[in-house]
Amino acid sequence: YKYLSTYAQLAGEPANRITGIDEAIGKLENLEMLFIANAQIEKLPKSIGQLSKLSDLELFNLPLTELDASIFEGLTELVSVNVSGLYNMSPDTILNVLEHMCLNCPNVQLLYINENKLTSLPENLYRMSDLRLLDAAFNKITHVPSIQPIAPVQLILDFNKISEFPADFCGVDDMELFTCVANNLQQFPAFLSNMEGGYAIQEIDLTTNKMHGFQEG
Repeated sequence: YKYLSTYAQLAGEPANRITGIDEAIGKLENLEMLFIANAQIEKLPKSIGQLSKLSDLELFNLPLTELDASIFEGLTELVSVNVSGLYNMSPDTILNVLEHMCLNCPNVQLLYINENKLTSLPENLYRMSDLRLLDAAFNKITHVPSIQPIAPVQLILDFNKISEFPADFCGVDDMELFTCVANNLQQFPAFLSNMEGGYAIQEIDLTTNKMHGFQEG
């Protein structure tokens, strides 16, 4: 299983000598969790898409040069996904993979997409209507589309370049944590101002921004 030491490695610094995974992994038809991290793997076998019972998938700190987006067509039972630190792939390629995931994996509840140099959240993210946690910190995001009807519990967008959110960005009834530290926000987001009585918010952190008022909406 994964431990805290998994995430102690800096991007581009492998912690093992694994350079590949055999196509035979697709025969593990009952596999539910697959964590691949801190290795020297440049390409993953397409047969991963045959792991139809997979609920947890992690691809972390890997020098992948490509990732066949079609593998997600067979991973419809995914609940937790971490696709972070793919430092040899272009942001556009990673975004295309994520768009494909959004279209084919509607049951995802936990999504981590850190340190990928992304400039936008996926346009089809809203299709993951059960998403409860989104962590997209440490990218270069400037564009954030509305992700309604998603009502996340935790939303983490620290260290990006976001200047504003759509007034209807997301649902807030279940939100407990929203952090958008060290971005370029000019105004307090309207979607946070629209909270009604009974909401569960416990923490909002917007430090190190450039706010001078409230967004209309």
